[in-house]
Amino acid sequence: MSSFIKICPKCGQHNPEYENVCAACSDFIGMETPVPAPSFASESGHTSGGVMETQSADQAQLITAAASQTAPAQLQPTLYLQVLGSEQIFEVRDGWTVGQSHASSTADLQLRDLPGINYLHRNHCRFSCPNGDWQVTPIDQRQLGRDFTNPTAVNHATLPPGEAHSIKNGDQLSLANLKVVVRII
Repeated sequence: MSSFIKICPKCGQHNPEYENVCAACSDFIGMETPVPAPSFASESGHTSGGVMETQSADQAQLITAAASQTAPAQLQPTLYLQVLGSEQIFEVRDGWTVGQSHASSTADLQLRDLPGINYLHRNHCRFSCPNGDWQVTPIDQRQLGRDFTNPTAVNHATLPPGEAHSIKNGDQLSLANLKVVVRII
């Protein structure tokens, strides 16, 4: 019988598949996809889903140390925007611009048919992840020949156009009237 786990992308901790918060670092793992737990061979040749039946303590420590050293180095945190009042969740990549869907929009992620979308600019803000820390930068609409009328806010604090602002897991973003929650895993 195989069991499933969620591996924390931040610290590499193996957590039960039903957990939403990492037991080691308290990072949000609710959107991580459960994977089969590693099986370890016993001296009799049988495997056990995630349980080391007869391995030595030294072998177990080496496996745990190797997993914790390699997992975080290979993974960059992934940013998701969870729309409040909706089941919709959008993945955002480093360097992407988010805006309202329109024929003249050049945004990488074009949103439509969402509550509060009417006042979202066609190229509203840019997300970046320098050094593994996510930031949001409201695009200065004056550079595009438009009035800057619909701001971006983090936790109800309006951001100045053109300036990057750090965001973290659980922050609430207001993109004009569109309300989203930041999920970083």
